Amino acid sequence: MTPSQNPAETAPAAPRDSKPGTRIVIVLIVLLALGAGGYAAYLHFKDRVTSDDANIDGHITAIAPKISGNVVEVLVLDNQTVKAGDVLVRIDPRDAQVAVDLAKAAVAQAESQLNSARATVPWVNETTQSGNTVASAQLADAQTEVERARIAYEQANTADLAVAQANIASKQASNDRAQADLARMKPLVDKAEISRQQ
Repeated sequence: MTPSQNPAETAPAAPRDSKPGTRIVIVLIVLLALGAGGYAAYLHFKDRVTSDDANIDGHITAIAPKISGNVVEVLVLDNQTVKAGDVLVRIDPRDAQVAVDLAKAAVAQAESQLNSARATVPWVNETTQSGNTVASAQLADAQTEVERARIAYEQANTADLAVAQANIASKQASNDRAQADLARMKPLVDKAEISRQQ
């Protein structure tokens, strides 16, 4: 080769594809493989978030049961979309059933007490009224006895006073008679007509 010759000119020509459609098929296969790989990568990474400074926008809904208890069955899967009113979990009904049974027993006991009171209250009312009547009669009797005792006391006081006055009068009369006897017998004793002893 001489220095004036171009190496590209001296190289033999590269063989060309004999079919122009083969190249298009290869390009399409490569593009299809790249598209399938890209879609697979999208599906793989669509739920994965990587960030040094991430913010999340979303709706948070608090879920609270109306009653407490142990969960016996979960009816939804993770990240499953649910609608209002859907049953999410089933709670063990035994604790709630015990509370219902206790409430029913309390209601039955209260009804029994009510029926008993309906029967007892009129009886107690009659008994109380009867007791009041008896107490009123006893009070009237006691007041009558007090009045009798007062009258008897006054009579006894008056009678004792009369008896005492009569006793005094009797004693006074006896004294007067003894004084008169003494005055009558003193001259007789002085004359020795009767003995001093008499």
